[in-house]
Amino acid sequence: MSRPHPILLAIARGEPVETISDPDRLFDSAVEHRMTGLLWSTLRTRPDLGPSRWRHMVASHDLLQRRRHAASWRALEDLTDLARDLDLRIATVKGVTAEARWYGRTGERPSKDIDLVLHPADLRRAEELVQAIQPNHPLIGKIQTLVDEQVLQSVELRFADRFAVDLHFDLLKLGIPSRQPATIWSHMAPYRSPNDAELLVPDPELSLLHFLIHLTKDRFRELLGYVDVRLLLERETVDWNSVEELAGGQGLEHHLWMALHAVDAVVPLRGVPDVRTPWSPTALIWRLLWRPGIRLRGKEGVVRFRRRQDWIALTSRGRSVEAVRYWLRRQLLPPRALVAYRHPHAPGYWRHITFGRLTAARQRRRALVTPPPADFQDRRNEPATKPASHPPSRPT
Repeated sequence: MSRPHPILLAIARGEPVETISDPDRLFDSAVEHRMTGLLWSTLRTRPDLGPSRWRHMVASHDLLQRRRHAASWRALEDLTDLARDLDLRIATVKGVTAEARWYGRTGERPSKDIDLVLHPADLRRAEELVQAIQPNHPLIGKIQTLVDEQVLQSVELRFADRFAVDLHFDLLKLGIPSRQPATIWSHMAPYRSPNDAELLVPDPELSLLHFLIHLTKDRFRELLGYVDVRLLLERETVDWNSVEELAGGQGLEHHLWMALHAVDAVVPLRGVPDVRTPWSPTALIWRLLWRPGIRLRGKEGVVRFRRRQDWIALTSRGRSVEAVRYWLRRQLLPPRALVAYRHPHAPGYWRHITFGRLTAARQRRRALVTPPPADFQDRRNEPATKPASHPPSRPT
């Protein structure tokens, strides 16, 4: 299944649900579009919806998600303390903080990792933070050079051998470096965690732009991303002049309004200015690349339409030359250290970027037609890591 189940579309729009005739198909679609938490929020107030055994399955899935999020809060607080001890500044985006700010309860917005952003002035010490979070990371000794040369905009880490951490060196991650990074950071605001720890999070204006650019990069493939935008606009008073200034500083004005209209076409939004989408050559390219037919494709969108995100930089105002340079430097002939890290079993650099890429493309196409394993029904509710019965204790 790829397209979201009609009932999930109703939930995403905040509409009532009357009947459920195909619960198993609905649950599969909810998993694919990360809507299991919102599905359970609907079911828990309507005991007449769905068979009891199926409701128990959805509730169990939600319980595991809530346990994971409780542990993620503690890990996020520990990571913030760790950075503070190193005199480094980090902020957190999406994840459990987005859920706490705009969703109704813990577990409604499933997340599997912790997204952090390092302050632009602290990028010269990026390797220190990586080493503190994961001392055995394979890029230790190389990562600072990659960050300084602006060819690495994020790195995936493991904290305490348990938590997946995506450490951003550039919030938008468009390949080309973000303009005015200090201005972007000025939109970080303090936020108190459930345990009263002080964190930094993007303000509503930066959060909205980030959600929309992230949706565009992901080919609008998951329904939950649409809900992010709807709930933010319903629960915040957004300064649209500030949003436009942020987008304009990056040359992303077209992407801002085109993405907003794409979301509004599926999940009606409140409080959006009546701005007509432009009909410039850039807008025409956008309409072709992110046409409705490729949106909301779930897992299919992971293996198809993969290179669309590179076109964001190419179609940003005044940034096409930078985008071409990025393509040549980072995509066509990536640094050897990155190839060794991303593909540790690759048979040599030149062989990987030729035959290896062709092999990977064939595997992605095969994945589209390969049926799921026989035990998928049993394994799909298992967490990526075994949840603790209580949040991990913080180090003293």
